[in-house]
Amino acid sequence: MPNVEFISNDKKGVYRAGHDKITFDAPISLIFLHDTLFYLTDDEIDFFFDDCFEALAENGILVTQFVEADFKINGEPINKKAFDHSAFSDISLSATIPEDNLPRFLSTTSLIKQANRAGMDLVSSMRVIYSYDQAETNFRVDKFLGFKK
Repeated sequence: MPNVEFISNDKKGVYRAGHDKITFDAPISLIFLHDTLFYLTDDEIDFFFDDCFEALAENGILVTQFVEADFKINGEPINKKAFDHSAFSDISLSATIPEDNLPRFLSTTSLIKQANRAGMDLVSSMRVIYSYDQAETNFRVDKFLGFKK
């Protein structure tokens, strides 16, 4: 297992991704960004990837998560049934959260290109699909991408 060293609270900071430069005294081995990218413009995402590249140690890892899609099952609720993949055969794309706080659905291909342009390579990806309501008719697709400097 790698040796993990935690930094003291006085060295931690809060930064606005896409606006503020990450400022640490030493290179960072891991950056994890959750529920943020989809609120940034393309230019802010470019800034963020460039900034991460500068801040990461050699072979450092950046993990990003973003909303890839929301969808609704058009059939009966599935919350009281065992898993059956056929329930997903009739779906429609639709936002699962209020319209005044909608995330921007991002393109995996575009984000990979933006990270590559900044000098990072894709090393892992994963999708997580989860229900967004008690009846399990509304679903969200989160995408995780791991990049290496």
